[in-house]
Amino acid sequence: MIRILLVCHANICRSPMAEAIMVQLVNQAGLADKILVDSAGTHCERVGASAYFRAAEVLEQHGIEAHSRARQLQYDDL
Repeated sequence: MIRILLVCHANICRSPMAEAIMVQLVNQAGLADKILVDSAGTHCERVGASAYFRAAEVLEQHGIEAHSRARQLQYDDL
């Protein structure tokens, strides 16, 4: 299994957008059983929050759904 982790500051804008796009690409390629995509943030002030509404709007405009919740990067992610 290949694991891809996308990281930004709070895990509510950039990394969840990148995660949603990457998940769609992986699914379109038929590789969902081979590639696991996740995202995390380096800070913990927004843990549990959904993607920032403007980020979600941009994804929606392109037909991409964002489902992740913010989480902090953990040692086990490395």
